[in-house]
Amino acid sequence: MNRRDLLVECVNADTPVDVLTAAWCSRCGNPECVRSTVGLSKFEQRIKDWEEKLFLHPPTLAPEDPRFSQIVAQKFITIDVERMPEIRSDWTDPRDLKEPEIVLPPAKVQPDPLIVLPPTVEAPPPSPPKPSTSRPSPALNLVGANASDQSGKVLRGGERASTSKSDPWATPEPPDPPDPADIVVQPGAKIKMGSSSGV
Repeated sequence: MNRRDLLVECVNADTPVDVLTAAWCSRCGNPECVRSTVGLSKFEQRIKDWEEKLFLHPPTLAPEDPRFSQIVAQKFITIDVERMPEIRSDWTDPRDLKEPEIVLPPAKVQPDPLIVLPPTVEAPPPSPPKPSTSRPSPALNLVGANASDQSGKVLRGGERASTSKSDPWATPEPPDPPDPADIVVQPGAKIKMGSSSGV
């Protein structure tokens, strides 16, 4: 392709040439213009000679270079890349092979083993369950086994168990607050509502 200068088609009378070149030509991708960046990008330069660098003439290590003395000391074996793999002349295509006929010997027929079962013994019929005359287990009904029926009864005024007799160092329990239902107010009594602080 014959590339030519297409600046005349892109120039504007109000824009200087150097400003237009810096603003547009550095980003232009027109392959017909010599001012465009076609072929100058890093990607295009990298793929331009990839076959030469990777396959035809790849870079090799120079054994006399002192930078690679430790690598050369490993004594790697050089492989002849031009050598063609050997092709055996006695090779046969597996598709041309015939399946061998497999003849199995006649199987010996063995009689089934005789299985002798032991004589069956009839089990005695189960005996009927005996009626239980014992009391119900206390684990099943603890309330009924330990106490009589207490439904409908209310216990009031019982004394609370105290641990002060057994443990002299135990904290005494606070006294029971008076029940508001037990306080009787006489007619004409003065009753003060709330606290003395006015809260």
